[in-house]
Amino acid sequence: IADMDCPPPGVIGKRLAAALSSHYGYHDIHHATANAVSHWFKPQGTQHIAANSPVSPHSVVGVASVVSAVDVALKTFCQPGDSIMILTPTYGPLKACIALNGMQAHDIAISTSSKAAHSINLNALCENASAMVLCHPNNPTGTVLSEQCQEEIVTFCHQHNILLVTDEVHSEFGFSSPYRPASVPLFGSKSRLRDRCNIIHINSVSKAFNLAAVPGASYAIVPNPDSKQQFAQAIKARHLEASFLSQLALIAAYKDGGAWLNALRHSIDYNRQFVDFYFNYHGLHPDYTLGQAGYFLWLNLESKDASRYTCTSAARSFQACLDRGVMGTDGQSFGAPGFIRLNLACHPRVIEQALDRIFFNRF
Repeated sequence: IADMDCPPPGVIGKRLAAALSSHYGYHDIHHATANAVSHWFKPQGTQHIAANSPVSPHSVVGVASVVSAVDVALKTFCQPGDSIMILTPTYGPLKACIALNGMQAHDIAISTSSKAAHSINLNALCENASAMVLCHPNNPTGTVLSEQCQEEIVTFCHQHNILLVTDEVHSEFGFSSPYRPASVPLFGSKSRLRDRCNIIHINSVSKAFNLAAVPGASYAIVPNPDSKQQFAQAIKARHLEASFLSQLALIAAYKDGGAWLNALRHSIDYNRQFVDFYFNYHGLHPDYTLGQAGYFLWLNLESKDASRYTCTSAARSFQACLDRGVMGTDGQSFGAPGFIRLNLACHPRVIEQALDRIFFNRF
């Protein structure tokens, strides 16, 4: 449902196998991991390395997972009862972190129907919030906010002393330019206030390199030295650092996995274009978005505009999709009942079969 239907780069498995045959006990390789992250984000103009502002190795904190890092950030910098801004729809566990910490979610709606939705209603931002948690690029809609919108958010958070926490695990899959997939820069990387804003970027190699089973190491980038120290201490106190093997996977992925990732992105780019072609070819006009990033199709099964469907056999509920043998993720888990999230990181024949079943009940 969430991982890709392809094996990860072979070099990663070889590195892990070699380590398992010779390394036991505790190993501290954080310095090498931080350097690998820093090098990955250097502006080198290639498609497999993100063209971002430089990332200092000293700003990198290894973490066990993205969700645990978000949880620790809220525990460390916020208090129970605080208001936390979050986009909706969004990845369910992020919202769960807010609730489980006794905090109140302040929802900010993001468009789910427009393919050109690059902004949010900035008037909905809450100056009394203590933090804003962003999944960017957004999961499930694939939305990448415009540079201007990012600047507005960073400025707002800086002015009101609001912590900004960004889950950026889908950032390696950017498709804003057809046939030229590339990484999405760090959130707010071009903002004049980025280094002054209290921001925690969280990322992982698990998603980009299909390493959920390892899992590949996750990490946080915290430009503010004081916030970085406080966050790192909180992670260490809870024993939620990245494991030795996960860090080895990250180092191997970032050192030798660039060509693999670039080829993969072109395959996903093809699949995204195939979805658009499928709908056009069959004269279908469903309410859907692919966004500007990610490998998900976000489809509204309960569109109120019945004229969008030229076929009467289309599945109109998540359960109907399951009954036809199409497994996706229920939109309910993102706070959007009536939607389904479908994984496009597979063979295009599988995508065609799934869409045939959804729209034509064709097996």
